[in-house]
Amino acid sequence: MNDVKTIFRQALPMEEISSNVARNRAVTVKHLVGSTVSLFVEALTEDNSQLLVITSDEEAAKLLLSDLESLGVQGTLFFPDLRLDPDDPERVVDTALLVQRSEVLDRLSQARRFILVTSASAAVEKVASADMFRDSVVNIRKGDHLEPHSLKEQLVRQGFDLVGFVDEPGEVAVRGGILDVFSYSGQLPVRLEFFGDEVESIREFDPGTQRSVSLLEEVRIVPDAGEMPMSRMSSLFEHLQKEPTIVVQQPDMVLAAVEERDSSSERTEKLLLSADQFVRQIECRPRLFIGQTERMKSDDSYALHANPQPDFNSSIKLLRKDLRRLSKDGIETLILCDSENQKGRFEELLGEPSESLKYSLDVESLHSGFILPGQGVAVYTDHQIFNRYFRAKRLRKRYHSGLSFKEM
Repeated sequence: MNDVKTIFRQALPMEEISSNVARNRAVTVKHLVGSTVSLFVEALTEDNSQLLVITSDEEAAKLLLSDLESLGVQGTLFFPDLRLDPDDPERVVDTALLVQRSEVLDRLSQARRFILVTSASAAVEKVASADMFRDSVVNIRKGDHLEPHSLKEQLVRQGFDLVGFVDEPGEVAVRGGILDVFSYSGQLPVRLEFFGDEVESIREFDPGTQRSVSLLEEVRIVPDAGEMPMSRMSSLFEHLQKEPTIVVQQPDMVLAAVEERDSSSERTEKLLLSADQFVRQIECRPRLFIGQTERMKSDDSYALHANPQPDFNSSIKLLRKDLRRLSKDGIETLILCDSENQKGRFEELLGEPSESLKYSLDVESLHSGFILPGQGVAVYTDHQIFNRYFRAKRLRKRYHSGLSFKEM
């Protein structure tokens, strides 16, 4: 895959594009197809330490993230959509999403390099202001002196529920000189053991078995980023420490998704950015648009000469014919396989590579293939060849297994 990344960087004037963006010129890059979008974002990391990528919907965001991780990009973050409904304040939100959001905001306050990927719908949902969120994070080190009761009261004021046994994020329990807390970051709750007012030990534990999992020297207790007074809510953009480059994929579709959630109701204004506010947040920062836009101003425009992977309808005969055509045009094809078994299957079906059948196989994963005629390379995916659905590979958190003490 490294060869593909190197070749792609020759397909566009990446240094010139990054230089124009750095000078606060709005840049549009057109005709990116398939996973060339992901390769382009990966190439941007060379000159941009912080990127915020906004897609038209969450599925596109997850596909991009999956590709970036396959390309070996470090520091990827995903800010999920809660689908907040201003007209339904009692709607229950998935706790896993709240944890993921709080973790991302906590990472943004510390990370020097990151690629934050989110959807238009998630980007307009307001969160705790950066100052309030930062002030609410509790840092505790082994050996610190603090009173357990005061810590419990502080966490309760921040929205943590006082319970007998912690079982899910947002809960705290106190028994004698032990304080258990399930932060909105991390996969497991933490147990603080006190000797008087001194933190004697910090350990992660499984709430299902109450057994210790690991000893820690310090812990950051992160609150729910959405459980703050509405008057102190702000936008995701405020949490960006410096001026990152904003990358908007399919900008007109992104704007349409933002406008779909726009409303003049008082509660909507408190929970969501308006379309005008969203556009202003984009236009005041270095920005880059992937795809043609009729609605957002652009200063410079570039185009990639690329074609999408053809449909083969599971026909090896059609695939072989296409590979011969590409080989005749001086294009070598890399076929990405989901597994070693799939790779072996292609070797049997296609036979040995030759001058008239230039192809290679690799066990890697991208969500969509493409052809770069000018660079003499094509990348095909086996799931597209055989018409299989591609599922973005990104794990959801599991808090624990089995029954908890609370459930028993």
